[in-house]
Amino acid sequence: MNTKEKSDKSTTNTILENVIALDLGMASENEPCIIAMNFVYQKDRIYLHSATTGTKIQYLKKNNRVCFLVRGDKELVASGHPCSFGMRYRSVIGTGKASFIKAPDDKAKVLSLFVSRYGGDKNSVFSTDRLEKVCVICIEITSFFCKIRGY
Repeated sequence: MNTKEKSDKSTTNTILENVIALDLGMASENEPCIIAMNFVYQKDRIYLHSATTGTKIQYLKKNNRVCFLVRGDKELVASGHPCSFGMRYRSVIGTGKASFIKAPDDKAKVLSLFVSRYGGDKNSVFSTDRLEKVCVICIEITSFFCKIRGY
């Protein structure tokens, strides 16, 4: 099984649009952290939502440079010999700069994208109180590429 690294945007976009979770990598004061999160991808940006406090918020406030990994279509490929096992997968690896979306209208627009992607009432209205209790993060992608193995 060979691994192909691709930088074509069409393949990368397809993977980002069809996988439902990403691993977000951050670092603060030489301490790394990785966390799995749901996300929305749109126009070279990744959007995340979170509580307004916690480890990831502390890390992002200190260092807005992030990396991410999205993996889909994972499958173990068994073999008669243990050293010949492999994996079949599609993945996207990238870097970016995170920022916090503060305007309530902009937060509501992003949260509506999450509702569209993950299900829920498409006519959801987000109260001012609700919008104050959620942190919406935008990752401006600076680089990304996909890896495909076994397809």
